Amino acid sequence: MKRAHDRNPLRRREVRASLFCILLFVAACGGDRSFKGGASTAAPDPLLAGPYPVGVTTITFVDPARDRPLRTEIWYPAGESARGLPPSPITDFVDPSLAPLLADSTVPLVAVRDVPISPDAPFPLIAFSHGNGGIRFQNTFQMERLASHGFVVVAPDRTGNTLSTSATIRTRRRTVPSTSRSSTTR
Repeated sequence: MKRAHDRNPLRRREVRASLFCILLFVAACGGDRSFKGGASTAAPDPLLAGPYPVGVTTITFVDPARDRPLRTEIWYPAGESARGLPPSPITDFVDPSLAPLLADSTVPLVAVRDVPISPDAPFPLIAFSHGNGGIRFQNTFQMERLASHGFVVVAPDRTGNTLSTSATIRTRRRTVPSTSRSSTTR
């Protein structure tokens, strides 16, 4: 008898993606040089920025078997050359056709796009997965803070489950008149 996840190709993909992320996390974990732990050393305050300037880059990975892109944002501890440079505007995170919608955004960002990574590597890796119908850069302030404390954070758009694909699906559903439903269906 086949198990439920064997019959559902979407479920198999989710399991494979989860295993990939876990393996990537385990493989990339390194020591945090800024916090050694112990009774006499306090952990860094997560509300304050860490010692590193922050870099950000966008990479699109492609699954050739399914010809499916995976657009991924990566925040990382940057080298000192990034300190004081102007941050990447929020419009750099979206498709150019959507940029005008965010042009007046007042979201305070600190990450500088495509600057060199700090030479203090290796850094621990954190994989961020947005929620249902979210976007890879929805928690930018948290990603930047983590990177400033010496973490590399990867945040992919979950293919078929982003804000833009959810909006498209919802729009399509609304084109069906609500009066076409049976009054007995609840």
